[in-house]
Amino acid sequence: MQVNSVDYNNNNKSKLFKRLIHLQFVRNQIFGFVKIINRQCAVTVNNYFSTNRRLFCDYNDLGCYPHQLIKYGYHERYKQIFNTVIRDRRPGLLQRWNHYFSLNYLYYVNRRIRIERFQDYNESDFHIDGGSLETSTYVLFKQLYLHSLRDAARIGALDLIECVFRVFPDELNIRLILEIAVQHGHLPIVEFFHNNVKDGSVFDKKLDDLARRQRSQPHLVDIAAKYGQLDILKFLLFNRTEGCSTSTLDAAAYNGHLPIVEFLHHHRTECNANTHGMDAAGDGHLDVVIFIHNNRTHETISKSSYKYAIRRNHIEVVRFLLANRTERPPLKSLMLAASYGHLDMLMLLLSEPYRQFYEIDNTVMEYAAGNGQLEIIRFLHENTTAQCGSDAMDFAAEMGDLDVIKFLHINRTEGCSPEAMGSAIDNKHFEVVRFLVEVRHWEIDQSIVGQLAFNTSFAIFKYLYEIAVALENLHIEPANFQIDSYFGKETDPTVFNWFQEHGFQISGAAYYFATNINNKVAIQWLHENTTHPFTVENTEAAIAIGSHSIVEYLNEVGAPFPEFPMDKAFDLPMLTFLHRNRTESLTIHAMDNAINRGDIQMIKYLKENNFVIQKSHTDSYRVDWNSLCSGYNSRLAIINSLQI
Repeated sequence: MQVNSVDYNNNNKSKLFKRLIHLQFVRNQIFGFVKIINRQCAVTVNNYFSTNRRLFCDYNDLGCYPHQLIKYGYHERYKQIFNTVIRDRRPGLLQRWNHYFSLNYLYYVNRRIRIERFQDYNESDFHIDGGSLETSTYVLFKQLYLHSLRDAARIGALDLIECVFRVFPDELNIRLILEIAVQHGHLPIVEFFHNNVKDGSVFDKKLDDLARRQRSQPHLVDIAAKYGQLDILKFLLFNRTEGCSTSTLDAAAYNGHLPIVEFLHHHRTECNANTHGMDAAGDGHLDVVIFIHNNRTHETISKSSYKYAIRRNHIEVVRFLLANRTERPPLKSLMLAASYGHLDMLMLLLSEPYRQFYEIDNTVMEYAAGNGQLEIIRFLHENTTAQCGSDAMDFAAEMGDLDVIKFLHINRTEGCSPEAMGSAIDNKHFEVVRFLVEVRHWEIDQSIVGQLAFNTSFAIFKYLYEIAVALENLHIEPANFQIDSYFGKETDPTVFNWFQEHGFQISGAAYYFATNINNKVAIQWLHENTTHPFTVENTEAAIAIGSHSIVEYLNEVGAPFPEFPMDKAFDLPMLTFLHRNRTESLTIHAMDNAINRGDIQMIKYLKENNFVIQKSHTDSYRVDWNSLCSGYNSRLAIINSLQI
């Protein structure tokens, strides 16, 4: 539930209300009576391929999504639906069938019936990859429940985990549930599986073959150490036989959990060997570093952790290491401090007696220039013997840092190489380009003109093109430049007029670039100033990627539309516009599209309006199981029929 701060005055009562409404217990009590949940998972949609973008649920919809029931505190309803739909309605052949959810995979689905109205759309009537019609909906619903236990483990909902475990003890990914529970400090869940799972391998480090290939799995005790869960760590060590290792102390030290480091040091002999505990320095955990320095004198610090401490500007840690340890700072220490703009760190490293450890080479000032660290460059120039090469200005040009370039130009003699102009053009740094031409008197030659045919800004293109045309020794032919992509970047019609007035060739591909960024200005200019006609492909692309203003314009000017435009609608506003402003009908693929886009509101709109479904050119389609709307219609039918 999102609490919008603009809805409340900034007074004590509103602050108290906001604090109360964010308490999990209070939220659960409120949602136990609320029957309409609106905009639960509203997200900004920028990705054309997003599959879970508009999960706006009412009360019945919520029952289709176990993880949402958990999120909003409907725990009793979660158990009621599970017991009624999953536990008590198990198809016989699935009693011992262990299914695993295959994410990121598209299935072909064949419909066995002709659907006349979307009110009749139910995935239970489809035949999925040769699977049983009786079981396809059940399998997907069951898998959603099995996967939802990750969310249950995250919030410590042992009652939900126990509910599903009693029915499917062999199908839960217990190891994953344990990892999440340990990470979030839910000891009762760990105790439950310790007492109820006979196979102790779920507590061990061993994995199934698939997981073993994908990643290296830590011991549960290492996870407890990493996240500072001392009570769980003690339970595992006192009640299990897996024990711990030096990696356990490492995990605690890396993450700054001093109480766990102290406990392991004083009570576990497995941690007496050399560890990487001193590498806590890399994350700035000074208290851990001091403890290990004082109590574990055999430990050393790695060069990589020393580098991280410098890079992340943990200056007190570095000061302690310099004053108390025998390990010398890495040779790249100055470069790291300079690159990340840590002037105090740089001054510390260059102070007596530590400056004897380094030789200031060219990379220090060059990397500072490449990262825009003008204060560092000025300090090095005025207070040290640091030198640099032309790379310093080249790097600054690439990053578009004009202030650094000006400082180097005025105070240094190294200059720059041809790479400076090239990278400034490629990265659209107009002020840098102009400085190089007008102040450093860069000569415009054929190689620079050649770069203009590629992806630079219009301001740079126009500036350098006009200079090049004025030079008599260069051959400039407008037809050689590919300028269609500018219709996907520029929104000022005067830019397009300039290209036309200077004889540049514009192809029909410009429509494609303009559509991709919803550039209606460019679309309208192309229609009014060129002879390129709109095509069905142009319109279909605008519909599919959600270019609303362009679709409205195309409709106004009579552009050709596809046979079934609603089949490709990007979202509900697009679907609604096409329904209200076009005469074309739709096919069953309009529902497929809504499902694969993960848009419940589109699904409902299709069901609520009395559409006549036209015959599709194909009876098969591809279901994206990644979409939470896969099987939504069949699950909703079950929820509604049972009134749960």
